[in-house]
Amino acid sequence: MKGMQNPTDINPEVKHYMNQAESVSTRSLSSQEDSIDKYKPTDVEKNQETYWQRFKQNKTRVALLVTLAVLLLLTVIIVPVVMTGLVSRDPTNQPRTVSPSPNSTRDAFDDSAQANPFTPPLNQSFQYVKEPIRGINLGGWLVLEPFITPKLFDQFSPSAVDEWHLCQALGPEEAKRQLTNHYNTFITEADFKRIAEMGFNHVRIPTGHWAVQAIEGEPFVPHISWEYLLKGIQWARKYGLRVMVELHTAPGSQNGWNHSGR
Repeated sequence: MKGMQNPTDINPEVKHYMNQAESVSTRSLSSQEDSIDKYKPTDVEKNQETYWQRFKQNKTRVALLVTLAVLLLLTVIIVPVVMTGLVSRDPTNQPRTVSPSPNSTRDAFDDSAQANPFTPPLNQSFQYVKEPIRGINLGGWLVLEPFITPKLFDQFSPSAVDEWHLCQALGPEEAKRQLTNHYNTFITEADFKRIAEMGFNHVRIPTGHWAVQAIEGEPFVPHISWEYLLKGIQWARKYGLRVMVELHTAPGSQNGWNHSGR
């Protein structure tokens, strides 16, 4: 047809550039398709994916992993707290640890005995203004009280409400026997050793007036508790503990309560 140009009549230069554009477009598309078709996960990626999937499917392993993580966290938190609790500090802020008393085999009258490394030995002054008193009260040992040693009082409950009425109900001989057994077993040397090992430096020993002087008409067992008071002082001295002897009762009762004896 007239007016239409035969493709073969196109300018060779134009034809050259048209062919180049088609070739580039075809190669680009082919390259993209090849890259899509050729991409495949590597063996390492396959193994990693498969291992993680297997791990997630195993509930026991997951639970074990969580447990180990929790234990690790608790260890990080608890260990420093425990270590801090085992360390105490003196007024100069120097760390010090509580160690067992070094005097367990020493003579009971050795004044160089020391309860623990941060308490001065008995032959040195205790700085009461500067050093804290850390003490244990040995209540219920040499003066009986129902709420501390109820077993002794239960045998005559409810009439025996204090040591006066207990001794009165037992009678002199039985009272002497039961109280001697109580003094022997309620507090022993092992308790004083343990008190020193725990970091304490004082013991308070309440005692009754009948330990020293028997009063006419009183049913208390006289003098025997005095022997155990002296034993307690000797044990305390052996382990470097300072003693506060406290007169817990007065003749006739200082207040009418059971801890006064009547």
